[in-house]
Amino acid sequence: MNQPTVLSLECPKLRAAMSDISLTQRWEVLRRSANPLTTHALADACGVSDGVAQRTLDLLVEAGLAVRLRASARRREITYRAVSERVLVQWDATSGSDLVFLLQNRQAMRAYSRGVIDRNDTVETRGMPGLPKFRGHQSFTLTKAESESIAQALRNAWQFITQVEMLARERAAAAHAKRGQRKDAANPSEDAEEHPYHVALEFRPLKTAELPICDIGAWEKKALARELAYLTRSPAAVLTQREQQVAKRLADGESRPEVAKALGVTLNTINSATKRIYTKLGVRNRAEFTARMKSG
Repeated sequence: MNQPTVLSLECPKLRAAMSDISLTQRWEVLRRSANPLTTHALADACGVSDGVAQRTLDLLVEAGLAVRLRASARRREITYRAVSERVLVQWDATSGSDLVFLLQNRQAMRAYSRGVIDRNDTVETRGMPGLPKFRGHQSFTLTKAESESIAQALRNAWQFITQVEMLARERAAAAHAKRGQRKDAANPSEDAEEHPYHVALEFRPLKTAELPICDIGAWEKKALARELAYLTRSPAAVLTQREQQVAKRLADGESRPEVAKALGVTLNTINSATKRIYTKLGVRNRAEFTARMKSG
């Protein structure tokens, strides 16, 4: 489950699955589950009928995004899990159909995100305390604790963002004045070269819960090797979610008894988890582990 899975956008069933936002949201619920889910468990988690959940799981298996686990003495029902904790979709820059699909998929995700924002666009939910309202299309759902952490991080970063915005506006104004003085003002190629990015943010509490947006990365095949090399050496790529919780606390300086108490488990559980973490990260002691976590 820890190694990234690479799928090809050439697969028609994968394209069909990725085109269905609701289906990929249910896949994300499955991916985030610590244990394999039965059809009924997925239906309950997503607020859909068992029939819808079963059709979802069948389509996900056909698309290569999920695995069906047969019933056994240990698991009395058929269960399902995501094919891995991280899925990468490979596409070809020379393929016109790949480019069209990705563009349409991106537009659909933006439309969905815009819908979420609009449904929660009230006086009470606009912007953040002490901050102007953000506008944008990046969409994902959070717990209350996570939202508070991000809110604090954005407050801390707001002064820097404001300074960068001011400098960017001054630079744009100066560039505009400079173009007005040039005879070749109709040729904006130089300025386009200097401004290749656009940033827009939106942060707001939801009035009603939304299923999470799926975490599937699309990488052009020439850049895929570089991404895989990064992921396979990153602690987040080789540790389970629970192991990441333990590793982060240990890396922050907490002792094993403190981690055990914070997570509500026994010291033996933390000791066993630490051994697995050290093995997966290829470290032998606390010093090497701390350095490895910082470099990852």
